[in-house]
Amino acid sequence: MMMTNDWADRWLGGFCTVGALGGQPVRGPDYAAHPPLAQLLALPPVVNTRPTKLSAARAAWSDALGGAPVALLASVERARALLLRALGVLPGEPVGLPANATRALAQAVKQHPAVPRFLDLHADLTLCVDDTRLAGVRLVWAQPCGGAWGATAPDSRALLVDASDTLPALNLEEGGQAATATIYGLQLGTDPRHAGALVVCHDATLALALAALTGPDDQPDGALALAQLRRLAGPDGLAARQQDALAAVRDGLAQAAGLPLLEPAPGVLAQHVALYVPEPCDAATFYAYVLGEQTPVRWLPALRPLHYAALREDGAPQVAATAAHLARVLLVPVGPAYSEEERKHAILGITKAADYLGVRWATDPARAAWYADLMTAWYGPDHDAYQPRFALAAHAHLDLHPFRTGG
Repeated sequence: MMMTNDWADRWLGGFCTVGALGGQPVRGPDYAAHPPLAQLLALPPVVNTRPTKLSAARAAWSDALGGAPVALLASVERARALLLRALGVLPGEPVGLPANATRALAQAVKQHPAVPRFLDLHADLTLCVDDTRLAGVRLVWAQPCGGAWGATAPDSRALLVDASDTLPALNLEEGGQAATATIYGLQLGTDPRHAGALVVCHDATLALALAALTGPDDQPDGALALAQLRRLAGPDGLAARQQDALAAVRDGLAQAAGLPLLEPAPGVLAQHVALYVPEPCDAATFYAYVLGEQTPVRWLPALRPLHYAALREDGAPQVAATAAHLARVLLVPVGPAYSEEERKHAILGITKAADYLGVRWATDPARAAWYADLMTAWYGPDHDAYQPRFALAAHAHLDLHPFRTGG
């Protein structure tokens, strides 16, 4: 059940020194926490499974996704290759990829053979679809990192969403299915050649085209594909429990830390809540402070850095802006079995760093001003508690779209 804490008023009045500066951290180094979703994606060993026709597994997945046309394939690599063929991408044709696309995705495009055309990212990680490098591009391929990505509408171009590092959220009706197709990893095992892939299509025509290209060696184990769905679905399934935990952590971060939060990709089961460290705070310092609290956190450039070829393309100076955006994104891992204490740790470590570094409630300048005045009233004008490092009057009129501050 989602927590109903009043996060906004839970931690007021300053903190003990942050762990990075020798203070008492939020949790000890030997704290035994439940695993985050990233460690739970793989299907546990399944025994005594009945042979299942792939058509039955495919129908079950389609039903779970509101009737969306789907394809089940043996691997993500094969799914990428078949989608390029099914969409009629010509040899030598440019395909738009994010500047931080993985090597595996870039290689899939090159082996088609097509030509990767690397695109810049906005601060919310959406693709710059007005980029001049989109000239001649019919297909744009987005790649969220564990679900951290906002929806992009690439005009009349086809859009593929490569969410192969996670599973579907089973709530496409909430986020819509704007993409031409979305690839998910079925996570059926450790061998990527047989770990399976789920392709959710915008219409039946593409699904039929994929089916026509699929051979016997391109098919996953139907019984395992069905077992993963059963593990994921239902009111007590992996998807529902993860979404509950994500909503609780997101709500707490929005209220207590007041930092810009990035939208998750529609229909994707996110592994973490993504936040953006605002100016003028140094993102590396913020990251170090959170680590000092023994709070789990990942730095996006370490997980999904710029592809080296993106720096060689025309317009490389603009890629520097994309690199700066990536450097300001931190990912707070969340797991479906997180206790209230573990959710509190995830929120408090971020809040503590934001308070010390003067960017707490950057999305709520009025509250930041109130809190700063409260600290002065409590501790006097020479206190070393919260002092905002952004211009409150100027920020009061900023439009922080597309960031959300709500859960």
